[in-house]
Amino acid sequence: MSESKQSEIQLPEPFKGDPEYTANISIPEVLPHDKMYSIQIGDRLFRLSGASLSSDAPSFFTKYFQDKENETKILFLDRSPTVFDKIYSHLQGYSIDVKDESEFVYLISDATYFNLMKLRTHLLKGPIFVKIGCNSFVLPKEILLGKGNYPNFFSVTFDATLRDPFKNNEVKNAIRPPPVAPPFVSNRSSKLFQDIVDGLQGKTVEFENEKHREDSIHFQEKKKL
Repeated sequence: MSESKQSEIQLPEPFKGDPEYTANISIPEVLPHDKMYSIQIGDRLFRLSGASLSSDAPSFFTKYFQDKENETKILFLDRSPTVFDKIYSHLQGYSIDVKDESEFVYLISDATYFNLMKLRTHLLKGPIFVKIGCNSFVLPKEILLGKGNYPNFFSVTFDATLRDPFKNNEVKNAIRPPPVAPPFVSNRSSKLFQDIVDGLQGKTVEFENEKHREDSIHFQEKKKL
């Protein structure tokens, strides 16, 4: 998207990420880089170096292990080890691929809970994951936030879904993040939505008949695209 177009769009907070957390290959020594720390997530034990934990800091982990009494303890957390596998890779410096809309919201939720702001920002600046009908879609953010297409169903949905819940006084001291449902529209055709995505990306959409064209227009009007 061009710079002039971006200036015309006031992005909702969830789509911005945090400008403070930009790519930086240097790692501050928040924890001793060569020391190993143990974190039990669900039924799995993860071992991470101080360098890995310091790479996305300050966080829930660095705050815990900076306490001298906790340096050699195992930190126990009742979260999903499957989701944490991706977080583990992120902390080790690997680029992570998000599988689908469910994994996307789970990663956002736990990144926020653990205060991993680099990971949260990386996820929020990436594509949008949604499920329409029976199919999952990975949507470049530009096609939904462009002039004339914004605001729309998806921007409003993500604005509500991806805000940091711990900024809300009601859940500030919660022991875990509130559940977040993946973006899912069950009563719309995934085929029609694919036509709309193709059109937004500049591809030629060939309508099979007049009803196909009318259904596509109706879908766009419902979702304000």
